[in-house]
Amino acid sequence: MESTKATMIQSGEADLAWLNSNYAAQFKDDENFNSWVFTTADYRAASMDMASDFWSRNGDSIGVLNYALDKDAICQSTLQGQGCAAYSPIQLNPLGTTTDADIYSYDPEKFAEEMEKLGWEKNEDGIYERNGDVFHFTIQTRDFEEERIAIANMMSQMLKDVGVEMEVVLVTKFDWTAGYNGFLAGYATQFDPDMIYKQYVTGASDNSMSYSNAEVDRLLAEGRHEADPEKRKEIYAEFEKVYAEEPGVLLAVYLNGDYVGTNAL
Repeated sequence: MESTKATMIQSGEADLAWLNSNYAAQFKDDENFNSWVFTTADYRAASMDMASDFWSRNGDSIGVLNYALDKDAICQSTLQGQGCAAYSPIQLNPLGTTTDADIYSYDPEKFAEEMEKLGWEKNEDGIYERNGDVFHFTIQTRDFEEERIAIANMMSQMLKDVGVEMEVVLVTKFDWTAGYNGFLAGYATQFDPDMIYKQYVTGASDNSMSYSNAEVDRLLAEGRHEADPEKRKEIYAEFEKVYAEEPGVLLAVYLNGDYVGTNAL
């Protein structure tokens, strides 16, 4: 747990630890400790279980949720500003980064317009409904991960403000058979974007959320078999754009890494 690591650094039981931004901030003005901040490719997001009943019917409405999230505010509040808004699962990878995939701004009015196009209407409680489905889904979050809980809760409140219920369910460990509609995920692809192949390709080994998109499959297969770095960059840029149009993950933020150590290091 983060509090345990912070206590161990403070007491001298540990010389070096990676802390979340809130705990790391406690040491930054203390001359007895050194702090190092570095960019990561580690994102936080609500990863949707596309095999669940709700998302099997309503998967077309994941992307539009981005318009309802003030991701800069999430970053400032939950990460002490130590990170950035997320729009692509490989945006901080050397072979990713195309801003053409950054297609969703924070725009509640645009959100309402797009929801209407998709056939959603607000009920008497102010929550969107479509074809008998209330827009209510559950996201499991591990109860010891304070930073992820804070991110999930901010996402939930922002969505509730515009008429969507994202219920945050705290669990001790993730349960893939309990019927939740997804989980608060964290992934990093800092070395090579091929690392996401196993998470996003249909039927791949770590595709626990059953995401499937034929064009994504094609592009990620091409990317892993292409040797030329510039051609790979073009392929992954196309992947980013295709995925942004039909995501299975509601991206929130990338976080910086914070190491804290004693001044003896």
